[in-house]
Amino acid sequence: MQGIRRAIRTAVRLIDDLLELARAESGQLNIRCEMTDVSQAAEEVVQDFHAQATSAGLALQVTAPPGLLADTDPARCARSSPTCCPTASSTHRTAR
Repeated sequence: MQGIRRAIRTAVRLIDDLLELARAESGQLNIRCEMTDVSQAAEEVVQDFHAQATSAGLALQVTAPPGLLADTDPARCARSSPTCCPTASSTHRTAR
């Protein structure tokens, strides 16, 4: 059942990404910048992908200092992180 839920979440993210790309190309992308704790956003991405990474023999970790703030759109920050997460330099293989 968890696999089905994960697949649905992935499909929804892909559809949302396509819609966002279409909005960006048409000039209708709304960005609301505010001070955002990007280290917290990164921690949430690690939590979201923990099971998937572990099953692939990977460990994800955040090396950003706690409370790292940036003037950015928190929704965009959270949405873009999963896209680059699998190839991020903060991944490493764990011993089995």
